[in-house]
Amino acid sequence: STAIYQYYSASLKDSYLTRTNPGGDYTMVRLEGYVYLKSAGPEAVELRQYFSKDRNDHFLCAQGSPEEQSAVAAGYQMARVEAYGVGVPMFEPFVWNSTVPTNRGTPCPFAQSGHFQTVSFEGRYANYGGADTWYPTWAADGNLYTPWTDGAVNGVAAGSGCAAEGCMSTTGFATVIGDNPLALNLTGVGKFASSPSPYHGRYPCGSLYYNKTWFYGTYTLDNENHQPGQNAAGYCENWCIQGPFAGFRWTTDYGESWTEPRVLFI
Repeated sequence: STAIYQYYSASLKDSYLTRTNPGGDYTMVRLEGYVYLKSAGPEAVELRQYFSKDRNDHFLCAQGSPEEQSAVAAGYQMARVEAYGVGVPMFEPFVWNSTVPTNRGTPCPFAQSGHFQTVSFEGRYANYGGADTWYPTWAADGNLYTPWTDGAVNGVAAGSGCAAEGCMSTTGFATVIGDNPLALNLTGVGKFASSPSPYHGRYPCGSLYYNKTWFYGTYTLDNENHQPGQNAAGYCENWCIQGPFAGFRWTTDYGESWTEPRVLFI
């Protein structure tokens, strides 16, 4: 391990967490702690040095953390991997209760797995964006290609709900690179606009990379007596009407361009 220090520049008003003196009028404030120079096993996390030219500001954050997402969204650029840390549990590890309920009248119609006896949550996780509906599919290059929606990833925002006349739903896509779930890289982030009309939501569904082509499905949803953002009598609260499958869009260049036969759902 090696030491990491906090430096401060009075002229730039910049606090800088780094292993070496950055020079100029930066002065050392304190010893911040100790880090690894090399990856310390499967639970190692990259400590990434970000910089904003507009703000003259350095920002050190862990890969996959909410702070990294905030930095990317604010236009910071990653300068380098400063060092490595080891992830620590963010909540107390626990084993999920797998007891089959017996007090609900109807017994569970499925037998318990003969392969998996328990599921444990270890308290470690990484945050790669505030979004949902991730359906990753593996490609021959070893990467995962995934839809997502209703949130933001790497500063790109998408939302599948759509209320206004003639509005367009947006659904996101991204490439996931890496084997360590605590230290993945999300690249190729973008979104695609398509109409849900006459419904009020258009969401990702089937996702498959096959024979150098990524197929990305969407389907529609609606709520009885409801326009998104407006509560009304009979509102069922969460997409209670299942609409039809709209079809597949596809890409043969890893999401650089898309063919979408049903941008308008008519």
